[in-house]
Amino acid sequence: HLWRSRFCRPRPGEKAIVDYEKHLNSVITIAFGLAITLAVAWIILYTIIIPLVIIAVGLFFVIAIGFVIYHQWISETARYNRGVRLYRKGEYELALKAFNSAVELKPNFPEAWNNKGAILLNLGRNEESLKVLDRAIELKPNYSEAWSNRGLALVNLRRYDDALEAYNKGIKLEPRSAEAWFNKGVALHKLGRYDDALKAQGKAIEIKPDYADAWSNKGVALHKLERYEEAFNAYEKAIELKPDDAMAWFNRACANALLNKKPEAISDLKEAIIIDEKLKEKAKTDEDFESLWDDPEFKKLVE
Repeated sequence: HLWRSRFCRPRPGEKAIVDYEKHLNSVITIAFGLAITLAVAWIILYTIIIPLVIIAVGLFFVIAIGFVIYHQWISETARYNRGVRLYRKGEYELALKAFNSAVELKPNFPEAWNNKGAILLNLGRNEESLKVLDRAIELKPNYSEAWSNRGLALVNLRRYDDALEAYNKGIKLEPRSAEAWFNKGVALHKLGRYDDALKAQGKAIEIKPDYADAWSNKGVALHKLERYEEAFNAYEKAIELKPDDAMAWFNRACANALLNKKPEAISDLKEAIIIDEKLKEKAKTDEDFESLWDDPEFKKLVE
């Protein structure tokens, strides 16, 4: 009895020690839990959140850059298309401004440079056109249309051999281009190579049988070769395809005059003058009509 009471009662310092140990264990548990939590949060941050943020930022910049590129493409395409529409309407000065805007937005736009060159050709600004077309070819060396247009500029500048070289380059790139063969025929005609011009126009017609201008120029080549019956037939086909072609009517009138077909010559010349009155003056001095110069009906027609 006596010993039990004594030994069961704790000493004054033992309770404090027990409480301290309990608190220490709690602190360790909490600290350990916090450490685990922070570790997990750190892992999540670096493996999930930060990559997601990086991806989101990257996507933002990709979308922003894409929007800028798309906006520029829309702008340059809109200007290009506007230029094409204006060109087709014959509004060359406005079309030129549109293509100037297109190449300012996109300097490496060969189609816009080519079309700008074509407009300058129509405006009679051949030297400028040549430089612009050279830029189109520099950007796209295998651009057959630009080579053909370059040939046109050179023909207008009376550099016929250089023009022929340009047309040959265009034909090599696009052998089935009727326009390229037609233009080559024009250059050959300017060089006085009428047989070769005839072959070139024949090739254009082979590719495009309804090419009225090629039929007309074929007639001119035959005319120069003094094959007047054949020339007449070529002009007739040109008129059939393009009835409002004043020069085709005029040239057929010349062929009829040279074939001593006076009524037919007068009739064709009348049609030509109805379409283009300026041909009156040309008829007065064209030696093909020499046999008709003293004819009263001819005189009355061209007065």
